[in-house]
Amino acid sequence: FSYKKTDSEFKWIIDPLDGTRNFIRGMPFFGNCIALEKNGKIIVGVINMPAMNLFAYASLGNGAFVNGKKVNVSNVSKLKDAFLSFGNPWNFINFHKNQLTSLINACYSHRGYGDTLHYILLAQGCIDIAVECDVEPWDIAAPKIIVEEAGGKVTDFNGNNTIYSGKCIATNGKLHNEVVKIFNKK
Repeated sequence: FSYKKTDSEFKWIIDPLDGTRNFIRGMPFFGNCIALEKNGKIIVGVINMPAMNLFAYASLGNGAFVNGKKVNVSNVSKLKDAFLSFGNPWNFINFHKNQLTSLINACYSHRGYGDTLHYILLAQGCIDIAVECDVEPWDIAAPKIIVEEAGGKVTDFNGNNTIYSGKCIATNGKLHNEVVKIFNKK
């Protein structure tokens, strides 16, 4: 996919069906994601997961909400107490196996929720870390502002504030630097 260069300060970033394979198989872990970027910064994000009755949204400076209720990330501050979720394990096995294994071993528990769901769970404080590799900007644009407005942090594996690297670390903020360090060990 290529991006069309425009002079507009605004750009809509839309994923009409995040979790396509889940949808095809009849699993409820799919949704629609819409974000608005202004001058390179995400300012609005919406995630709708209709089969799970989850509707999350955020706008810059106004907090994050799930089904109309304001949400906040967890206060977990130690990896040994953290709950981790990760995306497609094959992407990690091929490129970041050692780093994911280190992170799994450092955390209290883990599951592979993946796709849009783990970002909503992170914003609600149900999990503390979500990592994905081989993602597109439309996969993480809406989740980024929702997690950040809930008090979390979203970067790429190097700690850069971008949705365009193909890699994503989303945390409650308190664990972020430790997770970035793990993904930068060789």
